[in-house]
Amino acid sequence: MESRRMQAMVLASLLVAGCGSDGAGKPATSSKPMQAAVTRPETVRSGALSLPSAFRLPGVESVREADSWSARLATLTNAERARLEAINARYFGMLAFASAEQQQSLVKAGFPMPEEWLAADAMRDEELARLAKARSPKGAMFYADRQLDRYIEARQRMADKGGVRDVDRSLMHPKVDAMLYAGEALALSRSPFAAYMYGSINAQLFDDPAYTAAAISVAWALGDVRGQVLSRQFAESMRIAGEGKPDLGNMMAAERLMWRHVHRYRPL
Repeated sequence: MESRRMQAMVLASLLVAGCGSDGAGKPATSSKPMQAAVTRPETVRSGALSLPSAFRLPGVESVREADSWSARLATLTNAERARLEAINARYFGMLAFASAEQQQSLVKAGFPMPEEWLAADAMRDEELARLAKARSPKGAMFYADRQLDRYIEARQRMADKGGVRDVDRSLMHPKVDAMLYAGEALALSRSPFAAYMYGSINAQLFDDPAYTAAAISVAWALGDVRGQVLSRQFAESMRIAGEGKPDLGNMMAAERLMWRHVHRYRPL
């Protein structure tokens, strides 16, 4: 992992330098992620993949095997499909897969599948909080995501009333919990997805793309080689938006913090 981390630091510097690049890169689903050091999912019945025991929500032991993310979403209701497309967009399109083999790799690496997101949606905030506090990796992921939703909802309510005060409890509580449990998910799972989640959540909470750049770098070092493609897409999106380059100092600080989370329970 240390060698990949050093390579990722080089990638991080290229992320900043590359924000003036003209290359848009290929779709994020075009490369297979490297295998993560977690339990291999096994097919428990025809068309089903068993989730690694470390990466399970209560009652969700397996997920449906599919030839692609799009093919899986095509079997769902319109509302479910819209919800999952929004979640995938929030996390840079990195939940998507282009083959059954790639789906297996993502499952092994702790990426939540559609069934898990829909199961989490059916759970109350209190249930997800209980799982997160009990150190469930998936519980921490879904609770952090839910708290980001609560933060966005609270900001919108305040904006509708004429102003946003960041010290308001209705904003501070979900903001703090989203940050806290995004870090906890990364510490518990060491999943590339948790890195993407950490970056996306903090980028939205602090309106700072440096978190996105750091997340791409860390996720790549944790085994998701699609990060190389995503880095080009990110740089191109920044160029098109005319937003300039992420602050290198902020990016490196975010990356150092993410690595502290990664090694919190299992230090080098």
